[in-house]
Amino acid sequence: MLIVPGAFVGHRFSFWIGQVNKRTLEATEQADTAKRDAATAQADVNILSESVATDIKTLREQLIADQVAEAQKEHSVYAKLAHQGDRASLVQALKTGRESSLISHSGVRVPVWETALHFRFNLSSDDDETLTVNFEWDDGTVAASHVWSADKEPLAFYRELWRSVQETGEYLGVGLFDPTESLGRLSEAMEYASRYRAQKLRMGSANVREIIEYVDGWYITDRGMFPKNNEHLSDSGVTVMGDGLGVAHQREELGRRREHYYSDSRGPSSACP
Repeated sequence: MLIVPGAFVGHRFSFWIGQVNKRTLEATEQADTAKRDAATAQADVNILSESVATDIKTLREQLIADQVAEAQKEHSVYAKLAHQGDRASLVQALKTGRESSLISHSGVRVPVWETALHFRFNLSSDDDETLTVNFEWDDGTVAASHVWSADKEPLAFYRELWRSVQETGEYLGVGLFDPTESLGRLSEAMEYASRYRAQKLRMGSANVREIIEYVDGWYITDRGMFPKNNEHLSDSGVTVMGDGLGVAHQREELGRRREHYYSDSRGPSSACP
């Protein structure tokens, strides 16, 4: 049988068109498959990125939470003193404050309300358990000294202080002697100082250490003096905002007290117990 050239050409052309269509279809399917694979891969990348971001956020939050919790442990020790006022809470506050260099190793003082006396609360450096509470005058002279033993209940010890303050001549009368008021102010002062120095970027936070006394809203430390609630502190001491004569006089008076019974380098002078 003879094939007509025109028919032969038509047959080959049809065959060629079929092959082209087949290859086009295969290429389209491959492209679709590649597109799906790319989309799947991108989805996997997105999921991984979100997972990593979530993990980093969780890690960051947990790490910061741990830091806050650790600092809060110290803050709560001082805060508890104001709420409990017993021997155990006072010992714990003094011990924690001394170990963290928040307060002086010779103890910490706070005024007895509306009198010329000051309480000095101190733990023995030998056993960290012998708690001494002194009545002292401005210059550090001891007016009376009392050891708060572990077996003495708070009320019994406060009654002992009540009888003692009468002998100093500074007893103000019925209902006006309250040592828990002084403990409350000490608690507030220690907690505030602890929180303030928790971040070193706060101006003057490096000076919040070795607190000797908290009096009339001022901290007296081994490095100088600074007022509570004043963030304008310098490394060399305090920058007082305002030039009122009252503030200047108060600072001068506090400085006189500090120089009278404390040495910058040696701690308490011979006038102190």
